[in-house]
Amino acid sequence: LKPHQVSRDLRVYSVMFYGTYKTGKTTIASHFPGALLCAFERGYNTLPGVYAQQILSWGDFKKVINQLKQPAVAEKFQTVVIDTGDIAYDMCVKYICSRESTADKVYETIGDIPYGKGYTLAMQEFDEQLRKILQLNYGLVIISHDKDKVFKDEAGQEYNKIIPTMDSRAALVCERTCDIIGYVRVVNTEDGQQTRLFMRGTPRYEAGSRFRYTPDSIEFTYDA
Repeated sequence: LKPHQVSRDLRVYSVMFYGTYKTGKTTIASHFPGALLCAFERGYNTLPGVYAQQILSWGDFKKVINQLKQPAVAEKFQTVVIDTGDIAYDMCVKYICSRESTADKVYETIGDIPYGKGYTLAMQEFDEQLRKILQLNYGLVIISHDKDKVFKDEAGQEYNKIIPTMDSRAALVCERTCDIIGYVRVVNTEDGQQTRLFMRGTPRYEAGSRFRYTPDSIEFTYDA
């Protein structure tokens, strides 16, 4: 056993990008080392050279994860990109509904499973498959969009906060899994508009990093 060394190589980390549409999230993710794009939606049509696997069901995704164990796959790919985490979790929920259904009882929605058990099962399944990717020594990039949601503080006062659009249970799994949660948006500068990645959370938006010296924000490019 040796002391851990923090690497500058992005292939060993897990990241979630969320933000407005068409801000380059999939493009940046495709630049990560040896990126394999698990395309839950077809957001890669204009990206030449990207390696994309179309995902039509949670079963498809689990097959991909099993194939990551193969030496030939591990030699070719180093980072798994999930685009988007929202659709991935929706497929996971459908998978749980189907798995828990019987000949006598078919569950159409996750809430139909008695005692709230379905929500726990879906969250566990989603968490387990993400952890498998990391345990196989792949990097992980999860993509989502943003929404402005109203919350209430302890005094009952309402406030707005920008958070990922994915289900709150899926977001919780991603937040505790990922080394960086980055919020992407376009800002106005003296030189014109610039897309930036915000990595330190504020009362206005959700973000965070496990790295001690992470700046509040950077230009949203792979090199940055």
